[in-house]
Amino acid sequence: MSEIDYFSMGSWMLLLAFAVSALGTMIGLICIRHAGAPDISGRAGLAWLAVGAASIGGVGYWLASLVLLLGFSVSDSPVRYQLGPVAAALAPASLGVLLGLVIAGNRSYLTRSLIGGAVAGLGLVTTVMLGVNSVRVRGTVTVESLPLSFVGVISVVGVVGALWLTLTFRQSVRARIGAAAVSGITVTSAQLIAMTAIEVDIEPGVPVPNGIELFDFAYPAFVGGLLLLALPIAAVLLAPLRRPFETLADEAPVGQPG
Repeated sequence: MSEIDYFSMGSWMLLLAFAVSALGTMIGLICIRHAGAPDISGRAGLAWLAVGAASIGGVGYWLASLVLLLGFSVSDSPVRYQLGPVAAALAPASLGVLLGLVIAGNRSYLTRSLIGGAVAGLGLVTTVMLGVNSVRVRGTVTVESLPLSFVGVISVVGVVGALWLTLTFRQSVRARIGAAAVSGITVTSAQLIAMTAIEVDIEPGVPVPNGIELFDFAYPAFVGGLLLLALPIAAVLLAPLRRPFETLADEAPVGQPG
């Protein structure tokens, strides 16, 4: 019987995936804070949200999931991946986060936070499912539905929690760090559980399946993800320092001179 190894490249890949997810989320949360600044235009705010969604969804969700998939191996067969689903998984990750952020707004409203977080969480679920369903081996690959239901629950609850924490304590650096850590735990947990749902039935006479070796795709994606993070980091460093809304309100004149 074929043995499946989830950490064929070493358990340190779990820490790398967590770090990638937390870093992408942290940069995205900083962008979200800039999007909610009181003196920023609506178009600029939406641009900040889009960059934040790309950081969270593209790096924090999609790229971190690829890192964990690199460790998936089967003893009696090479593992290949369908390029289409793997690449397409980037879209629901980024768009789901963007839509969720737009729904949630820039203040802590419980209902909007729940709906927005759920939408972003479903984007993560879709990304994870596309990844595991792209696996190909010499034989048959099936993905059990029960573990995927846990993936859905973990993803939605984790993303809702991170979003609520961010919006409730907007000015707190500790809250953003905590939200990034929650996101990292959520993404790695969801991806690992989804990988355990994969079952393989190896047929020795079957040729090597068509598809890509994931490392050939993940390496340039990893480099591209780091370059992607450089853009919001540069934008944040170059943007003018913005004072909290409460400070601006306190300093605003109560009337105009006659």
